[in-house]
Amino acid sequence: MKGTNNLAGRIDSYRRRYYTWRIVRGLLIAGVVGIGPWLALSAGAFYTKIDSGFRLSLLLLYAVVNAAVLALGVIRPWLQMRGWMKGMSRREAALRIGRYYPEIGDKLWNTLDLEESNHEGYSRDLVEASIEQRALWMRPFSFTAIIPWRRLRPYALMFLPFLISLLVIWFWVPGMLSEGSRRIVRYNEDYVLPAPFVFDAMQTPTRVEAGSDWEVQLATRGSQLPLSATLHTGGKSYKMRRTGPGRFVFDYPNLRDGGSFYFSASGYESGLSEVSVFHRPSLVQLDLWLDYPTYTGRGSEKVSNSGDLQVPRGTVLRYNLRSRYCEGLTLLTENGDALKGSATEYTDASTYGVKQALYSLRWTPTQSGPYRLLLSNRDIPRPDSLVFGIELIEDAPPGIEVERVALGDLGMAPSSTLALQGDASLYSGRVWDDYGIGKLSLVYSVRRVGLGDYESKEQYKPLNPEGGRSEKNFDCLVDPEALGLQPGEALRYCFEVEDNNGLQGPQRTRTAYFEIQTLSETEKEKAVEALGKEAATGMEAAQKDLQRAENQTEKLAQKLKQQKEMGWEDRKALEELLKQQQETASEIQEIQQKLELQQQNKAKSQQKEILDKQQQIQEMAERLLNEEMKEMLRNIEKMLRDESDKSEVQKQLEKLQSDQDKVAKELDRMLQFFKELEVEDRLERAGRQLDDLAKRQEDLSKDTKGNKDLEESAREQDQLRKEMDELMKELKETEAKNQELDRPKDLDGLKEMGEEVQKDQQEASEEAKGGKSRPKAAQKQQKAASGMQKMSSQMKEQLEAQEMEEIEEDLKAMRRLLGQVLKFSFDQEKLIDRLKDQSGYSQAFVQISRDQFRLRDQYDLIKDSLEALSKRVWQIQAPIQKEMSELESQFKAGLDRLTVRDIAGAKAKQQYTMTAANNLANLLSELLQQATEQKANKMPGNQQCKKPKAGGSGMSRLRSMQKN
Repeated sequence: MKGTNNLAGRIDSYRRRYYTWRIVRGLLIAGVVGIGPWLALSAGAFYTKIDSGFRLSLLLLYAVVNAAVLALGVIRPWLQMRGWMKGMSRREAALRIGRYYPEIGDKLWNTLDLEESNHEGYSRDLVEASIEQRALWMRPFSFTAIIPWRRLRPYALMFLPFLISLLVIWFWVPGMLSEGSRRIVRYNEDYVLPAPFVFDAMQTPTRVEAGSDWEVQLATRGSQLPLSATLHTGGKSYKMRRTGPGRFVFDYPNLRDGGSFYFSASGYESGLSEVSVFHRPSLVQLDLWLDYPTYTGRGSEKVSNSGDLQVPRGTVLRYNLRSRYCEGLTLLTENGDALKGSATEYTDASTYGVKQALYSLRWTPTQSGPYRLLLSNRDIPRPDSLVFGIELIEDAPPGIEVERVALGDLGMAPSSTLALQGDASLYSGRVWDDYGIGKLSLVYSVRRVGLGDYESKEQYKPLNPEGGRSEKNFDCLVDPEALGLQPGEALRYCFEVEDNNGLQGPQRTRTAYFEIQTLSETEKEKAVEALGKEAATGMEAAQKDLQRAENQTEKLAQKLKQQKEMGWEDRKALEELLKQQQETASEIQEIQQKLELQQQNKAKSQQKEILDKQQQIQEMAERLLNEEMKEMLRNIEKMLRDESDKSEVQKQLEKLQSDQDKVAKELDRMLQFFKELEVEDRLERAGRQLDDLAKRQEDLSKDTKGNKDLEESAREQDQLRKEMDELMKELKETEAKNQELDRPKDLDGLKEMGEEVQKDQQEASEEAKGGKSRPKAAQKQQKAASGMQKMSSQMKEQLEAQEMEEIEEDLKAMRRLLGQVLKFSFDQEKLIDRLKDQSGYSQAFVQISRDQFRLRDQYDLIKDSLEALSKRVWQIQAPIQKEMSELESQFKAGLDRLTVRDIAGAKAKQQYTMTAANNLANLLSELLQQATEQKANKMPGNQQCKKPKAGGSGMSRLRSMQKN
C-alpha cells in the first residue's frame, strides 16, 4: 500500500537521524574525554618525573574511560542504526513523534495498528483508502524536525577549548606532546628531567658504511658544562674522550649494525638518536655457464667463482651472480659495450641474513681482453667493479698427413711391377682437428692426352674416414681407371680436409700434390709382359727350391729311421728345413700376387679363352699353398718348440714329403701352362697388331693413289715399317719361347712372309721419297697390306688347325686313361669278391695278395698317364687330382693291411680304392664329354653339336667342382 509505505519510510528516516545525533554527541564527549586528560598526562610526564608504575596506572585508566565512552556513545548507536543491535522500533518512534505532535499521535498509532491487523470483516479496498487518507493528512508534519540538534551546542562548546589547547601546544610546545606522550606510552622506560645544558651531536654522522669506523662527536652548550660524557648504544656504554670545554669524541670501530644511541653527562641523558648503516654491494657467488659452439661438440660447462676464462670463439657466457646489497649489475667490455643484468631479489636468513639479489646476464664475447662487472646501489654513487680477463681461442685449421703404402708393405717385392702399381696408389693417412672433422675429400684434376696442362676445374671425391671425432684414420686407393682416366693421361691430386667450424665457415688444409702418369696400351703390355717373365722366373726358382727341400726332407726322414732319438743336429736340420720351406712358401705367395696383378692388367680386348686360361693359372697358384701344408708347417714348428719325440716328427715329415711332391708337380704343370699361355698371348697380340697395321697400310695406299704428298706418305710409310720391324722382333722372341714348349705351335712360313712384307714396305718408301713414282709406291703399299693380311690369316689358320689336332690327341689320351681306370676298377672288384670267406693263412689269400700287388703296375700306369695328360689338358684340376690322391692313399693302405694279414681292414681299403677309381672314372668321363663338345664347337660349319646343359658341363661346372 502506497500510503503505508510512505509513512513507514518517514518514520525510518527519523530513526536514522536520531541515531546520527547520538553518534555526534558521543564523538564530542569522546574528544573532551580523550584530549583533556591526555594533555594533562603529557604535561605531567614532560615537566615532572613520574615513576613507571603510576604511568602505567594512568595509561590504563585513560584507555578504559575512553573505550567506555566510545563504546556507549559512538559504537552502540551506530550498531543500532545499522540494525545489528536492538534499538528503537517504529511504534516507539511513533510514540516519540506523537509526544512532539499531539494532534497526530493517535492517528499515527492507529494507522500503524490498522496496517498490522488482518482486516477481517472489512473490505481491503476500504482499509487501504483509509490508510492513504490518513497518510496524506499527516504529510505536512516533518518527523525529522523534532531531532534536537541544538542540544549538541553545550557539548561542542565544551570540546572547543580542548581542541584549541591541543593546537596551540602542538605549534608552540611540540616537545611536550611528543616527549610527554612517548614517556606515557613507554611507561617501562625511565627518563630524566631536562639538563641545564644541551646535548648537540650534529657533527656525528647518522649514516655510516657497514664495517667502517664511526666517529661520534658531542658538543654541550649551556650555563653549566659537564666534565665527562658517555655514549650508550647497543646495550653498552662507552666513555667518550674530552677534546675541549663541553666537547667529547668517541671512535666506534667496525660498525656493523645501525640502531639508537644517546648520551649521558652529569646525571642527565640526551634524547635518542638513530644511526643507520649502508652496505657496499658485494659478490657472494658467481656461477658461470659456458655454452660452447656446436662445432666443438662439447656440452654446457659450469664454472664457479671464477671469471677469468679461456674459451673457444663463439662461446655464449651465461652469468648467474648472487650478490648482497646490490641494486644494479653491469658488464662493461673492453670495447665499451655495457650489458645490464636482470635481478630477482630474495632474502635467505639461514645463509646470510641479508638482502640478496640473483642477477642473470648473457654475453657472447667478440674479442680477448679484460672486462669488468660493476656492482652498484643507491648508497654508493661510484659502483665497485670486479675485473676479469677472457681469452678467445681461435679454431685451429685441421691437420692431415698421408703416406704412400709401399709394395713391400703389401708383401710384393720391388720389381718391374712398379710400372703397373704406379697406375693405382694406396695411401694411408690421418686427419685431426681440435674439435672435429667435417669433410675429407680426394681433390684431383686430369691432364688429357695432347694437352700441355691440367684441367683448371678440380673435382672432388668424398672419403669416409674412420675413428674418433677429433682424429680419424683413412685409407684411399687412388685408381686412375675408377676416376675416368684413359691410357696415357695424367692425374694430379691431393687430399683435402675440412673442419666443422660452423661459426666462421670451415677451414681447409691440403696435402702436397701427387701425380700419376698412366701407361699407354703399349707401355702397359710391356709391363704385363715383364711381370709374366718375373712370374715364370719365380716359378722356376720355387721349383728348384722345392726340389732341394724335398731332397732334404727325404734325407732327414731316412736318417731318423736309423736313429732311436733325435739329436741336436737333427733338430737344427729340421729347423733349417722348416725355414727353407717357409721361404719357398713366401716365393709362391709372391708368384700368386704377380699372377693376380697380371690378371688385373690384362687388356680387355684379349680373347676370352686367353683370359680364362690366365684365370685358371691364377687359381692353380692359389691352390699351391693349401691349408693342409700350412697346418703341417705350424705343427713342425710347434714340435720344435715342444721338443716332440721322433715318431711324431717322422709322421709330419712323411706328410710334408708327400705334399712337397704334389706341389712340385703342380708347380711344374703350372709353369708349362704359363709358358704355353705366354706364347698364345703373344701370338694373339701379334695377330691384332698385324690386322691394325694392314688396315693402316691399306689406308695409306689409298691416300698415296690420291693427292697425298709423297714426302708425307714416305714418312708415314717409314713409321709403319718401324712398327713392322718391332713386330718381327717380337715374333722372333715368340718363336724362341715356342720352342721351349712340350708341344710347340706351328709357326712355319711366318718369318718368310714377314720378310717379304718388310721388303715391300722398304721399296714403297723409296718410291715415295723424292716423288719418284706415285703409282709404284701405292702398288708396293697395297702389296705390303695384302701380305700382312695373309700373314695374319695363315697364323690363325695354323693355330686353329694345330689346336684341333691337339684336342684330338688329348681325346685319345683321355679315352685310354678312362679305359685304364675302368679296368683297374673291375680288377679291384674281382679281388674284393675273391677275398670273401678267406682266412689269413690260406693258399687263396696268398694268391689274392700277389694279385693285389700286381695291380700296382696298373696304378702306376694310371698315375703316369694322368700326370702326362695334366700337363696338356687345362681342365684336369682339383677334383681329379683329389680323387687320384684318394685312390693312391687307399690303394697303399690296402697293401699294408694285406701285408699284416688284416683281411677285414684290407677289404675296407679295397672298397674305398674301387670307390675312388669309380669317382675318377666319372670325372674323366665328364671331362671327355666336355672335350668332345669343345672339339665339335670349334669345327667350322658344324651345327649338330650338343648344347652344354646349363650348369651341368663345361668350364663353369668344372670350376664349381674345383671349389667344392
